[in-house]
Amino acid sequence: MQRQVLGSSFMTVVEMLNQAMLAKGMKKKDVAAQMGWSSQNFSNRMKNGTIDAEEWVKISNILGYEIQMVDLSSNLVLKQRQKSTGPRVVQLVDGIQFDTDKSTSLCHTPKIYGGWFELFKDICTGEFFTVAYFETGNSACLARITPENAKQFYLNCGGEEDSDYFNI
Repeated sequence: MQRQVLGSSFMTVVEMLNQAMLAKGMKKKDVAAQMGWSSQNFSNRMKNGTIDAEEWVKISNILGYEIQMVDLSSNLVLKQRQKSTGPRVVQLVDGIQFDTDKSTSLCHTPKIYGGWFELFKDICTGEFFTVAYFETGNSACLARITPENAKQFYLNCGGEEDSDYFNI
């Protein structure tokens, strides 16, 4: 599906928000109320250009838009990293160092029989791996897995079929 573009490529945050409110037919007072702000506060912040990045994202979501960072060379969308449910694990597998603190947690199994499994995707390499955590002691076991197996693990944990984590 081809994207339709409103406005120009070089708009300020305030110009983008004004354009979005116009496109969605929303009034500043309605957006302000959803932000928990007074109409005057919102108007002043827009007039002075003092909307910070977190507020921009929240207001954009209220208006039905999503702010994304996209790598221009690979078209990869940067998403917020989901932190692990277990302690940090760093392990070298097949010459590749895997680190749960430098990866995003995609899902995990319930805790049963004194442990659980968690699925990760390395942010830099795009490699998938699982970690088996054991509640008895500080031991964990890391294993590299194929994208196909990672997707099946993800689906078994209740993940969505059309997730953009898997490009296979």
